[in-house]
Amino acid sequence: MPKIPIHLIEAFISFSQTQNVQAAANRLGISQPALSKQLMALEKMLPQAIFTFRGRQKVLTAFGEELRVQLQEKLEGLQEIIEHTALSHADPSKSYVKIASRREILDRFADKLKFPGTLQLVESANAPTITGLINRTLDFGIVHQVPNTSELVAKPLFRDHFMIVIPKKLLKTPPTKIKDLWSELIKLPCICYKNPDEILGQICQSHGVNFDRLNITRVTANYLSVAKLVNAGVGWAAMPTHISTVSANNHIIPVPLKTFAPRQFYGVFRPELKNAPWLRLLLSELDACFIDQK
Repeated sequence: MPKIPIHLIEAFISFSQTQNVQAAANRLGISQPALSKQLMALEKMLPQAIFTFRGRQKVLTAFGEELRVQLQEKLEGLQEIIEHTALSHADPSKSYVKIASRREILDRFADKLKFPGTLQLVESANAPTITGLINRTLDFGIVHQVPNTSELVAKPLFRDHFMIVIPKKLLKTPPTKIKDLWSELIKLPCICYKNPDEILGQICQSHGVNFDRLNITRVTANYLSVAKLVNAGVGWAAMPTHISTVSANNHIIPVPLKTFAPRQFYGVFRPELKNAPWLRLLLSELDACFIDQK
């Protein structure tokens, strides 16, 4: 049996509820001849007749009545699904939102949000976050690069400034001259964020230092782990200034803006969600979380 278009099913249900072609046509907002054609088209696609006549009045056959009962139950269920889904998107407290970003980004706001709905935090790097948003397996992402696609909207959220952190046990007094400082840093053990460390590499380049000359002893993909290693005196590192776990037993040297511009992070989502109440609320709360890092 061929697949039946939904508008033919709607025409059949409307007629069966009124038992009057003109009234059913008015309810659907179409002409009486148009509705009659739809009903005839539907009947041709079914194995048995669904209409008969009682005098001049068009009525349902026994098969048509059974079909009406079955279809009406299904359509009422579909209406409930639509209403429930619409309500869940209109009311943030009933929303279920999947947010993806790197672990240390999620950790920065997870306990600060007062979002009334359910948030599922997904640890994910930039590329899989973008893919998940496009494939609709994620609802919202935080990334540090604007996606190169018109399928997503990117809203600036916060910027990361950077600092060089050196354990005092490794270097008692840092040289005041940048050239002399880097001459010392090259000799000391270094902690890298990933390998290669993109940020540290760019900072080195701006000072004319070959990244390959660094004495890299540890590599980790989490800035909190970097901070722990530095605090333990294992080595020095370049890390974001928002890391609050840096020990007082370290020298902290801010990276000037002319050396390395702050890294911009973006909230990313699909265009059709821009007016969703839950998204507006989430963006407002994230703005509050990062108000000092704009």
